[in-house]
Amino acid sequence: MDLLGAGGMFVEFFSMNFDEDFMLMGHDGPSNINMAAGKPRLQHLEVHHGKSG
Repeated sequence: MDLLGAGGMFVEFFSMNFDEDFMLMGHDGPSNINMAAGKPRLQHLEVHHGKSG
């Protein structure tokens, strides 16, 4: 994705159903807001993943 100019990010596989050809994917952490379907809602967090700053 980064090579296509869309930016890249880490994605985790949560569940896979090979019979139905379905994968549930998501991620926990920083993301590229330019990939959002709509206007993203950004919120400052004092502590994120146990780290401040």
